[in-house]
Amino acid sequence: MNASKQTKKTISRSTFTATTVVLVVLLAAAGAYAIYSSSGTQSTISNDQSTISTLQSQLSQSEVTQLAYAHFAAIGTENLTATMSQYGSNPTLYWVVSPSSPLNGTYTGTSAVQATWAKFYHANPTAYYSIYNFTASVSGSTATVKADVWYVLAGGKVTLKLPYVLVYTSSGGSWNLSTEYWGIPGSPGTISSGVSPNSSGVTA
Repeated sequence: MNASKQTKKTISRSTFTATTVVLVVLLAAAGAYAIYSSSGTQSTISNDQSTISTLQSQLSQSEVTQLAYAHFAAIGTENLTATMSQYGSNPTLYWVVSPSSPLNGTYTGTSAVQATWAKFYHANPTAYYSIYNFTASVSGSTATVKADVWYVLAGGKVTLKLPYVLVYTSSGGSWNLSTEYWGIPGSPGTISSGVSPNSSGVTA
């Protein structure tokens, strides 16, 4: 009788131990799966966010590219209203052309920028223009456009070759032109075809 009781106790303890081991294994497996599942979910979310960010950047780059080409075209057709349409509330225009241009200088504020373009358009009928080496990059709320732009002026007698930079800033869901380089300090625009900047009415 005692032996029978002892056997039952041994069996009971073995069963308990085995059951405990199984439960521990199941809990460990469940925990591991939860971690794996969570990790997988986080990875998926991270990948989705990266994809969305890339698409947003590409969309912004495309939008800025269109704006830049429209701005170059507005200048090429001497359309003052279209030229001014992209500027933000307090733009800055750097005008750097060699030989020394009568318009060389830094212009800040909408009125000063508009007056400068008006002077340029008045003296320089543009025959046509060309765009080379165009690049556009977006970083957060700032976009930078770089290009070499050639404007043929004075009835086709003068070619103004410009290293051009446009800086756009995102505000209220739209891109506004905040800084413009018509020639760059240290790398100014140049006038070719042997016509001086002050002859034939040219004030580039």
